[in-house]
This record gives sequence, C-alpha cells and structure tokens, in this order.
Amino acid sequence: MAVETAWRLGQRLIERRARTPHGEWGAYLGTVGITERSARVYMTMGRQIGSAADLGPSIRATLAEIGEGARAAEAERQARDDRLAVRLESCPVGVDPVVYLQGLLDKADKLHAENVALVEKHNRQAEAERCKFRD
Repeated sequence: MAVETAWRLGQRLIERRARTPHGEWGAYLGTVGITERSARVYMTMGRQIGSAADLGPSIRATLAEIGEGARAAEAERQARDDRLAVRLESCPVGVDPVVYLQGLLDKADKLHAENVALVEKHNRQAEAERCKFRD
C-alpha cells in the first residue's frame, strides 16, 4: 500500500471511529476487511502526520519517524487509564460507574472554572495596582 494512501486511510478511519457507536468498531473493521492492528497503524499515521509532505518513503519509515511521539502518547493514555481505574475502584457499591465518573468530571470542571476565575481576578487586581503606579 502506498504511504500516502495509508495516511489518508488513517484519517478516514479516525473520522469513522468518531461516528461509530460504542462496541461496534471491531465489527465495522471486519466489514471493510481491516484488522484492528492495521487500523491502529493507519490511524496513528493519520493523527501524527500533518501533511503528505511529512510522509517517509515507506509506511515502516514513517512509523519509525513518529514512533517516539506515538510511544509517549501511548504512555500518557496508559497513565490516564490507570488513574481512571483507581477512580473506579473508589466507586460506591450500587452506583453506576459512568454516573460516578461523570460526577467526578463535573467537580473537576467546576474546580477548573473557579481556578480560572481566581486567576482572572488576581490579574485584574495586579493590573489595577500597576495602573496606580503609572499615574
């Protein structure tokens, strides 16, 4: 398969994956005749390569060039999954884990918004102080 074709296929698979209902990705790949491993390779190329001009001379060479970035991203995903697993272990019995995690995300969003508001307030106060000294 030509490198550019693999890259374009990866971009299309990324778009398709976003539209595929949960749990149906493997079945979809089976209908189009692509293994999950191949799909991951093509999708990695689609995510990591910005334009056709950035492609290597072969799929293997292109993957080698982006390998370090892909390994780092995979390590981050694994760390995120590990943190999620720890959070799920603290889910109270009888509570839907998805609802529990959504609650945690809502709390995190609220804390983030409060922190942003505090930083903005601090910046306004600092600017007011600077204006006093300029006058």
